[in-house]
Amino acid sequence: MLFRNNSPIIKNYLNKREFSLEPATKLPNEARENMPLETLDLFTDFTKIDKTIPRNNDCKFDKNIYLLVDNSVYSSSESFSIFCKDTGFATLIGETTSGDGGGIDPVLFYLKNSGLIVRMSSDMYITSDGTCNEEFKTIPDYEIKDCTRTSNFAVGLNYPVSIELII
Repeated sequence: MLFRNNSPIIKNYLNKREFSLEPATKLPNEARENMPLETLDLFTDFTKIDKTIPRNNDCKFDKNIYLLVDNSVYSSSESFSIFCKDTGFATLIGETTSGDGGGIDPVLFYLKNSGLIVRMSSDMYITSDGTCNEEFKTIPDYEIKDCTRTSNFAVGLNYPVSIELII
């Protein structure tokens, strides 16, 4: 996540959340290659989120996992899509998402003269390869050109459809 830490509002927000930041000039070269050109001019600091989730060997599930996505995937569901794609946890199938995932809570502040409360993004999230998620979204592993939903998948069948679940 990249931050404009030269803003007093953002600086106060990040201090209260106790973020450990590094100067944007220390971003890895492989991330810089795909970042928007203006990144180093506009953003002063970054933090890298790197978490390891220990494996649970009690789970015997060994099949493929698929995540269906379309342009309705946004924000927190987008964060899950990013996780699935970056880690290989699931194969994404569908349309390009709408982005805006991976970040943290927006900043709220008030305007002194009017008292109006303003909400703005606190960061710019870049994926592990350096692309800006808000700009490029998440592209599925397998793209489907027409993800139009139908109201009834059994239209035209002259017999009732039943599903038998064997436990």
